[in-house]
Amino acid sequence: MAKNHDALRKQARQLENEIDMKLVAFGKIGANSSHSSNTDTSPLLGESIFDSLSTEIEQKLDKLASINEAMAESSCSSAGPSTAAMHILQRHREILLGYRQEFNKISANHIARMEREELFGGPENISKISGLNRRDMYMKESNHLNRFVK
Repeated sequence: MAKNHDALRKQARQLENEIDMKLVAFGKIGANSSHSSNTDTSPLLGESIFDSLSTEIEQKLDKLASINEAMAESSCSSAGPSTAAMHILQRHREILLGYRQEFNKISANHIARMEREELFGGPENISKISGLNRRDMYMKESNHLNRFVK
């Protein structure tokens, strides 16, 4: 059982490293995949890469969750889980949770950015509207919304 548990831990660590690297790339692509390019093909290419990387990360997160569950089963099936094994398992679960939260945050920010740019007709149109820049438009929108809340 210990060999199986160690093999699962090794797989989990390797997968965690892969996910970490993918999340860094995902964050960069998510931040740069707005429609800020003047060419018609660049946004589509950026969206395609973002979507494929998103799918790949989701699959890796699901696989890591499965490995964590297998580690939990392996720990429980032995004479009794040791404190160290339970601590290690908890740490892997926390890492997985952190990765899921980061993935969801990047995805949500990307979607919000795309919706904002679609609402304003793209970043080149945002600065043209009333001669305001992007920050001024957001402030104007925020002030408008705050008037309704009060």
